[in-house]
Amino acid sequence: MSRPVPPPRRVWYKVYQNFLKSLSFGYVRASSEGGGKYIGEDYMGNKYFEKPADPERGRSLPTRYFEVLDRSNYQKENLPTEWDSWLRHRRRVPPTEEEIKRNLQIALMKKKNADADAIRRGLPPTSEAPKHLGLNYPVYEEYESNPGQQPKNLLKDDK
Repeated sequence: MSRPVPPPRRVWYKVYQNFLKSLSFGYVRASSEGGGKYIGEDYMGNKYFEKPADPERGRSLPTRYFEVLDRSNYQKENLPTEWDSWLRHRRRVPPTEEEIKRNLQIALMKKKNADADAIRRGLPPTSEAPKHLGLNYPVYEEYESNPGQQPKNLLKDDK
């Protein structure tokens, strides 16, 4: 005796249909126009929004995004930590004004203490210190830093 053949599950058909739903123009238009619920604003003027989860389109979590006040001067590092953790779903509720103010005061106190410590050690304050050049390694004049270029001190010896 053989077993009866089960009805087809049409798995690939469902995958294809969900893929087409994710590309639907209505969703793309809604995300580009905004359409989210206004949640809050940070001290730099960035506005934060949230769209509810849509399980039919494969979105089990709400979509969170923000709009920058000045796009020409936007830097990712300037995004407040509280809002960044909310955007990445590391926290469920958005930060409150009191929490943001308290954390900003703590950050300013740490900068002030770091400046006082630098002055006590005879170093320039961190606010006046030279900016980091993006080099995480030491630079020596006797070694070439760019491939194919002679080191600076060897050029002086040849002349």
